[in-house]
Amino acid sequence: MLIFHFCCGRIALEFLHRRRVILCQRRVSFVLEKNDLILLNEIIYKVHSLEAFDEMRLTVLSLLKHLIPYNQASFYLASNRPEHLLSNPVAVGISEESLQNYIEKYEDIDYTRWIFMSGKSMAYRETDLFSDAKRESEVLYKEMYAPVGIHYSAQLSISLHDSFLGIISLYRNKADGDFSDDNLFILELLKEHLAFRLYHNTSLLQSSASDLKGKTHYDTSHYITQFHLTVREVEVLGLLLGGLSGTRICEVLCISPHTLKKHTLSIYKKLSVSSRWELFHLDL
Repeated sequence: MLIFHFCCGRIALEFLHRRRVILCQRRVSFVLEKNDLILLNEIIYKVHSLEAFDEMRLTVLSLLKHLIPYNQASFYLASNRPEHLLSNPVAVGISEESLQNYIEKYEDIDYTRWIFMSGKSMAYRETDLFSDAKRESEVLYKEMYAPVGIHYSAQLSISLHDSFLGIISLYRNKADGDFSDDNLFILELLKEHLAFRLYHNTSLLQSSASDLKGKTHYDTSHYITQFHLTVREVEVLGLLLGGLSGTRICEVLCISPHTLKKHTLSIYKKLSVSSRWELFHLDL
């Protein structure tokens, strides 16, 4: 089964590469309206200028809606945990529960995951890969798309130096029609800017995590044995004691605020404290 999916993935990638070449050749006749050009420039400016990383991602999704109309959209990052490929999503029109549910239940069976596992940046439509009949027969479509009226999707897989960094997904219902070649071209124009920003952010977070580990003096096995903390809770504890904000901890560990809250409450309970202030005053 793995060999089958790998072969299908390679065929799909070759098809998308040929289609992208054709798409770029056709763009000679594509001219953005003045207002659209101004908006595209604004999106690129926000990608590079907004310091708050999640704010940047949400802003990109929000502004994109004016260039490429959609009903729902998500922006996931590549996970730094081996058990998952994606993490730390932000979205427009999608609940946090649904975003996490995708990671936990549907990520492994997503019929497009072979594209963003390739390490190549590209924009594509699901309908470029599979027929409606094939997509509608898949569990992902039946359980994630159909219940909320979603039928079409366009995705921008973001990579740099053969490393997958994140993915933007835009969704439409059937009545609004599929995404156009012009829509994909706009995403193609953004991919290098987003790849640079995501790569830069990933590098900074890795550097910060390394620095923090170097400055944190605690015996991991001691906390796991004495307080029954999980490995993840020990990581969160170290960052809490390092004085990082909740937002920064989420970025370093690639987790959602909801997940951070669960870990923090569990740590407080196991260490018999009720606040970070009390943590600082424990004899750890």
